[in-house]
Amino acid sequence: MTFVQSSRLWSALAFLGPFALYAFSISPNVGYWDTAEMQTVPWVLGIAHPTGFPVFVFAGWLFSHVVVVGSVAYRLGLMSAVAMAIAAWCAFAVVEELGEPPYLATGAALLFGAGNVAWSRGARAEVHAFAVLFAALAIWQALRFYRTGSRRALLWCALAFGLALGNHGIATLLFPGLVLLVLPRLRDVSFKTLGQAAALAAAPLLLYLWIPLRSAQLYAARSLHLSAYTAMMQIARAIAGSDDITPPSTPESADATERERAALHRLAWDATSSAFARSQFEFERAAHVDSSGMAKETLEALDLAPYIQRIKDFLTRP
Repeated sequence: MTFVQSSRLWSALAFLGPFALYAFSISPNVGYWDTAEMQTVPWVLGIAHPTGFPVFVFAGWLFSHVVVVGSVAYRLGLMSAVAMAIAAWCAFAVVEELGEPPYLATGAALLFGAGNVAWSRGARAEVHAFAVLFAALAIWQALRFYRTGSRRALLWCALAFGLALGNHGIATLLFPGLVLLVLPRLRDVSFKTLGQAAALAAAPLLLYLWIPLRSAQLYAARSLHLSAYTAMMQIARAIAGSDDITPPSTPESADATERERAALHRLAWDATSSAFARSQFEFERAAHVDSSGMAKETLEALDLAPYIQRIKDFLTRP
């Protein structure tokens, strides 16, 4: 068997080629905007901006804790690289399913994988990589079902579509195309199989229940944010930029007070002046456009009684 005739070798190249391209393009540092969000939210099982993207968050939590390679930011980018590389491989599978030779299928995968959309989304932590992955899987399996009537292909298609919906709402745009591929063969499918397919498509949507449950856990943090976060950040930024607290040059010889001061300085720096903190600070400034509304909420959450009493004491002093 020659290399040109070896489907397995071409199949491997269809995945490894795009994956290598993305893996060498990933930044090890925290990015900006949605990328920074998706590099951090999954690690703590937090809540991303609407619609929450629970499939990506849960997958990111598992991947970032199991695959211990580089920083957490890099791991989440690497997960996107794997997802987009699999999507490129699905392009290979679709072309081969249509009866074309393996080398043409690999060419299609490489052309897709090196495109601007695939490359840019596969090299950073983004929900779009998962959106493309599940869309590609659903299309491939729907095509297989259309051509063969395979019950297994229908079930895989339903699961991929459900995961796509659990990842990003844009997956609803897949529905008409999948229906066109699946509908001609549905008359040959039993009601039991249709029920199983519906269940597989609906099951990933249950992950959205995590959002209100997790939100209840984070409510206390939200309240703290309103009353203390702004002041805390201002104080920390002042500490990080001052000479009052300087980390000791020889920690081994530092006394307990110096070590505590050094720890406070490092915390202030990481929270306010590091690369991630500066990006986060600008993100909050841009996202919190309703500054008057936030100020009102902060004022309402603040206990004003001590300040009022201090003013009264000042005005009534002898």
